[in-house]
Amino acid sequence: MKNVFAAMMSLAFSGCWTFVQSEYPSVELATAPQGIEATVRLSGFEATVTTYDVAYGYTTVTEPYPYHDRRGRYREAWGSTTYRTETFVPRTSPTTVFLDRATEAMEKAGFVLRAPNPHYGVEVKFDGPFMEDGDGSSMVCWSLFTLFTADRGIQNWRAKLKIYDLCTGHLLMEHSYSERYQATVWGPVPFTAVAGTDATSPGKMKGWCLSALTDRAVADATAFIANRYASTESGK
Repeated sequence: MKNVFAAMMSLAFSGCWTFVQSEYPSVELATAPQGIEATVRLSGFEATVTTYDVAYGYTTVTEPYPYHDRRGRYREAWGSTTYRTETFVPRTSPTTVFLDRATEAMEKAGFVLRAPNPHYGVEVKFDGPFMEDGDGSSMVCWSLFTLFTADRGIQNWRAKLKIYDLCTGHLLMEHSYSERYQATVWGPVPFTAVAGTDATSPGKMKGWCLSALTDRAVADATAFIANRYASTESGK
């Protein structure tokens, strides 16, 4: 009996498991042509992050105090008690993490991003999150039917890539992308276990989708611009 109890306690505090999770897309960046300064200017990639500030305060409540008198009879007296409170206040701010991610990737591929008069402009705009048909009911059912021991998270995001010739202002390429992240986690303790993982947290899902969209758009942009430079050189 003691062994069974010990096993149950060990299971309860062992956390949770992620048994379904989207696979990150595989991309390959094209390298800039050798001997040519492939100059590019990036724009867009705008996103926000949400952080939480803790605000401390105090609240006073009036509540009954049960007691027994000298004759053993049950009585109630009312009094006031002051408690310390914690409130988490969300704060949303812009982030350049995805623009920085795109910049680092293109520079590693050999493209020049700090030239005073770049030839090509690469713009990426994000849109989301949004729900597809059945997503909401799927997440609710996973929680209800597992008695809140499982949690399912789903987010969908879109992105649009545009590439311009900055010398003429002409739009050279336009492409739309969509990315879907989904994960399911399970833990033996209702509510508590699944709360300890970030696999289904809104921030995790958003970051996964926008990182994947950034990588896909940058891969296509490097391929397009590299081919443009190659075509120009071969046409001379």
